Amino acid sequence: MKLAGPLVISLLSCSAFAAKKPVASTFETYHARAVASTPILIDDQGYEQVTSAPRDYSVAVLLTALEDKFGCKLCRDFHSEWSVIAQSWQKGDKKGESRTLFATIDFSRGRATFMKV
Repeated sequence: MKLAGPLVISLLSCSAFAAKKPVASTFETYHARAVASTPILIDDQGYEQVTSAPRDYSVAVLLTALEDKFGCKLCRDFHSEWSVIAQSWQKGDKKGESRTLFATIDFSRGRATFMKV
């Protein structure tokens, strides 16, 4: 009988931990960021998160080098078009029903990703 008290308390505490709100999925986390600003700017860690398997969404990632020191005129020219595409997609899919993310990783923020890819 003396064992029943601690047993009940431990079971109640375990059920409290089990009842915690589930952690948001990767898509939900990044979709919330996309609603605020799209395309999403990511770094090496963000690239790993959005492209890791398994995933139940699509992701389009632009690898670019926008800083003047890299001299990538094509990067700067294409970036404005990429932004228009991403913003148009987000505007038409505000609820994220297509489960598609648009992201940009710049060389200055994702050198390791560039070396890997």
